[in-house]
Amino acid sequence: MRMSHRPRLRGRTSYLTQLLVRIKNLLAVVSVVPAVSTFGRLDESRGVYQIVGSGLYLAGVILTAVYHVPRNDALGRLEPDSEAAAKAWNIYLPNRTRWNHVRTLNSLSASVVLMLSLLVE
Repeated sequence: MRMSHRPRLRGRTSYLTQLLVRIKNLLAVVSVVPAVSTFGRLDESRGVYQIVGSGLYLAGVILTAVYHVPRNDALGRLEPDSEAAAKAWNIYLPNRTRWNHVRTLNSLSASVVLMLSLLVE
């Protein structure tokens, strides 16, 4: 039984994927800087926006680490043409799509809030 949809990468991840993961991890660390730097200025609107934006971004990183990575790894260990892989992929795909939408909205929200922090006084 062949899967109608299957992941493009199997086993080892590509250099580009590894690079993107490292960049995302770096951005997660960097996103803490505005939040920490504004704890002394919580009475300013800018500080509140920066803390909320950083928190939203970190929530997306945590969602990726806790939800997506373990499922991707489990799927990557299966033989692509096996019946088990087809069954796993059919279960995985709808949930992946749903949670990718959540992650996208989360990232968009974090970006908007952090941009707003640049505009408020």
